[in-house]
Amino acid sequence: MLSKELVKKFSADRKEPEWLLRRRLEAFDQFKELPDPSFRYGLHIMLRPELNLDNLEIDNENVKNATQIWGFGDKLGKLIKQDKFSTLNFAFANIHLIEAKENEQLNIEIADKNQFSHTVILAKPNSHVNIFESVNESGNYKSNFIEIYAEEGSTVNFASLQNLGKNVNYISGKYASISEGAKVNWFDISLGAKFAKSDVVSFLRGKNAATNNYGLFLGNQDQQFDLYSAAIHEAEDTKSDILMKGILKDKAKSLYRGLVKINEKAANSDGYQKEEVLLLSEEAEADVIPNLEIDNGNVRCSHGASIGNIDKEKLFYLMSRGLDKEAAVKLIVEGFFDSLLAKADVRNVKDIIMEKLK
Repeated sequence: MLSKELVKKFSADRKEPEWLLRRRLEAFDQFKELPDPSFRYGLHIMLRPELNLDNLEIDNENVKNATQIWGFGDKLGKLIKQDKFSTLNFAFANIHLIEAKENEQLNIEIADKNQFSHTVILAKPNSHVNIFESVNESGNYKSNFIEIYAEEGSTVNFASLQNLGKNVNYISGKYASISEGAKVNWFDISLGAKFAKSDVVSFLRGKNAATNNYGLFLGNQDQQFDLYSAAIHEAEDTKSDILMKGILKDKAKSLYRGLVKINEKAANSDGYQKEEVLLLSEEAEADVIPNLEIDNGNVRCSHGASIGNIDKEKLFYLMSRGLDKEAAVKLIVEGFFDSLLAKADVRNVKDIIMEKLK
């Protein structure tokens, strides 16, 4: 059972300082006070995950990694929207720091098996950071939050591959603060989990800051995806590109929401978002909600969205050339994802997708 005593015990086991324990207890109080999350988006768009956060079982293995680095308390949790999911994460998460010094290049792989994790990435000026995150099994609930602070002239490439089992509810939030001349590239891949909620948000806070936000999902059986991407332009001459592609079969269901917001001071900014979903069965469902919020007239901003089935003419053409239906569908799916996969080098993704389509 979730309790303050459990928060205190885990914090003591990690030998954490008093200030962090206070913040964890504050987060737990917020968690208890905040309303349960809603998965209704409009009159007829709704997801129905089986979630009971108040009765969640906490894995004792969650505390096996002691928190050791505390020089970033002023940044910890500052980018993240406070809701039931994020406050629960803050109360119990193992906290990690990745820091790239000025002009340094880092290549890092993360395979965090903790039930709750929270990673802060500090990219100092003109550093270059490449991170590949593999999201692994952890009971029936996993919560994972990332905060990136990209300082002047730095570049951070963050690729995440989530391929959890079909009994897991997965909650993730990825946030970036991008300074002048810096760039953050996201590639977020959701393939597993019974229910997966993923938020990827970039705050473009310095002149000439940029972000590319690419996402891919593949659902089958009765999987549900709640996906959100946002680029918040706060400074002039900033640029964002959002591209999400997904495929659903069987009774899988997805909701994708995208936002490009250009603030009043963000003149000469350029924002674009596009979402495409391909349905492989009559019972699969997808909803796409793109949004633009523009408070400056001297910008370029646009979006596009589409949901559809496999083109029967294309399928007939491939089958007339000797392919059976299964092979023809796989070839069309591969082509559907190719333009997105070409934008990022993420290991074995194409092989994993083809295996899941069987």
